[in-house]
Amino acid sequence: MNIDTATADELYRLLLDVQDRLGYLIEDDLLTLAGR
Repeated sequence: MNIDTATADELYRLLLDVQDRLGYLIEDDLLTLAGR
C-alpha cells in the first residue's frame, strides 16, 4: 500500500491494525510487570 495514494478507508484500517498490535504489546508488558 502506498501511503500517498491510499484512501481514507485504507488508512483507517491500517490505524486499527496498528492499534490492535500495540494493544497486545501493552497487555503483554502489563502482564510481565504484574508477574514480577
